[in-house]
Amino acid sequence: MCGSGLQCSAGLLPGCRAGVHARTCSPLNLCCPAPEWGTWDTTKPLPPPTCQLAHSFNVPYSFLATLCLLVPLFTWSPPFSFPRSLVPLVPVFYNLPMIKGISFLRPAGSAAAYDRLAGFFAALGFERGKGWQQEDSRGASFLASLGNLEFVDGKFPSTADVLVEVTSLDSIHQAAEAWLRAHGGDAAVARLSPIAETHWRSRLFTVEPEPGHRFSFWAWSDPVKGKPVALEGDLSAEGMKFAIVVSRWNAVVTDRLLDGALDALMRSGADRSDIEIVRVPGAWEIPAATRACANQGRVHAIVALGCLLRGETAHYEAIYNEVARGIGQSQQETGIPHSFGVLTCESLEQALNRAGIKGGNKGFEAAAAAIEMVSLKRKLEQGGRD
Repeated sequence: MCGSGLQCSAGLLPGCRAGVHARTCSPLNLCCPAPEWGTWDTTKPLPPPTCQLAHSFNVPYSFLATLCLLVPLFTWSPPFSFPRSLVPLVPVFYNLPMIKGISFLRPAGSAAAYDRLAGFFAALGFERGKGWQQEDSRGASFLASLGNLEFVDGKFPSTADVLVEVTSLDSIHQAAEAWLRAHGGDAAVARLSPIAETHWRSRLFTVEPEPGHRFSFWAWSDPVKGKPVALEGDLSAEGMKFAIVVSRWNAVVTDRLLDGALDALMRSGADRSDIEIVRVPGAWEIPAATRACANQGRVHAIVALGCLLRGETAHYEAIYNEVARGIGQSQQETGIPHSFGVLTCESLEQALNRAGIKGGNKGFEAAAAAIEMVSLKRKLEQGGRD
């Protein structure tokens, strides 16, 4: 006898034997399935919709089994073991993300308020969503990469119910002030609060771009909170010793690179007496000179500077491949940081632009990289401590 008062019989479902009690499933019961489908877990009830269909409509078991596979889409856990042929399908149903996003709709109150609010959030750098435009309404959508729906019990963290986390709170505050001043003068700026510390270790300000619409913007007081903490080198060259290996070939370029490297090192605290300059004929000789400097062990880092310009033959490719390989090999085998400041350009104009004319000075950048790598190496040798 089934728990619902129905006599279990072979005619109800395939494989159900007369007199066998079914697993109770409120408000109805379900008789046992066919043996080839495994057995029910008697500790878990079947979902009521499945039982309802089975008893009220006397559906075939094949349909019932299909329904049981689809039920996980509604966050139901399966009460039985699946046949082996269907096991590969189970993860497809059980791990589907159901929630795509969340939207908060807020009436602007008037067409003018709508335009002002849309302009305010656009001025702060929000990404525009699709929005909509219909005869009787329109919507301006603004997107953020992360979103939360939070319920608060106790002290509310803000005077506004919409909080926007930002990466540069001071810049956002300045942008908000500029927008308010341009769209209402001092009276509008009065609706912008100063940045203040909160009781939850953050900084926050509240702004009311349109009367009745308050928003809070915040950032963690700890700039690395919520981010992976990385070990990085410092840009202080005090007490460090360097060797600069520079080629004479294309001296109109390499001399500028050398000036940039010296500028970076001494700006960062290096003493001129701790900087050794080694000149070589061309780029081909740079790896041998860097290796010799590294083997002597007198310096903490080596800056390699040179310039290769493409010609009409394959000579250019042969040289720069070996120069890069040789400098890298010297660094790996000696453990002394080498920074790569050898330009490989198509023309003299490109090289000059990268030697301080337009695109920065690659000699300066190479020297800065050498300083940072020396600092990082020391921290790693100390067990990763700053």
